[in-house]
Amino acid sequence: MCVMSPLSRERSAALSFDMFDLLTAHLKKYDRLAIAYSGGVDSSFLLWCAVSALGPDNVAAFTVNSVLMPAGETESAAEWARGLGVYFEIIDADPLSLEPVASNSTLRCYHCKKHLFSLIIEKASQNGFPTVADGSNADDSEGYRPGAKAARELGVVSPLRELLFHKLDIKRIANQLGISRCNAVSSPCLATRVPYNTKLTSDMLSRITRAENLVKSHGIKTCRVRVHGDVARIETDPADFDKVIAANGLCSAIRELGFAFVALDLDGYRSGSFDTNLKNPEE
Repeated sequence: MCVMSPLSRERSAALSFDMFDLLTAHLKKYDRLAIAYSGGVDSSFLLWCAVSALGPDNVAAFTVNSVLMPAGETESAAEWARGLGVYFEIIDADPLSLEPVASNSTLRCYHCKKHLFSLIIEKASQNGFPTVADGSNADDSEGYRPGAKAARELGVVSPLRELLFHKLDIKRIANQLGISRCNAVSSPCLATRVPYNTKLTSDMLSRITRAENLVKSHGIKTCRVRVHGDVARIETDPADFDKVIAANGLCSAIRELGFAFVALDLDGYRSGSFDTNLKNPEE
């Protein structure tokens, strides 16, 4: 095992705060800034840094509430944002009213993000915030990210990606600054649990949320329940396989949600596992 020396730790800390100072200077270019705030690690970090750079009166946070968000995430995000003293608003949206979203096409995320960012931009403008930023980071340039194209088309800025902040940079700096929200487990869009070109319904998304909550109730922090017809496929860290297998009554409880079979994916958790071999639309 490699142990970081005290000198290396000091250098790492210095580099982290150099990055924070760089981000602070960058954010000060904006007099007033609205954050598209999902409640995840990246947007929480960006929101905190924006408040630090501009002051709470010059920062707003807008969270979109829809059936694509896991239940409870909106309330948790709202409590944290309001605690920072910024203007905060929840925007209710119905992305399933859009055919490319409801049909779960390969461009679902593009159409969904374009719709949601348009709502945020409108609300931000009405409240005197001319610029909207999202929490995309440098790692988001990899993989299949059609939503990023929608954001750029609408003029949404991505400071973390522009300054080449990676996920590990964000978590390290957040820990050094004591930003507690940045230790939250990510909970991306529920549509990512369903194969492309499989129709999305509110009932299906609700069952996925309940199934994941059942898994998490057994002390498993990171999990995804991917749906293949009547099969619920559990993805989690291989270190938690034993917990899943030993979880008394878990399979029967998930079957009671309407699934005929429950499977444990031996490859473990993979972000965007349905995106394999897909390319970004701008490529």
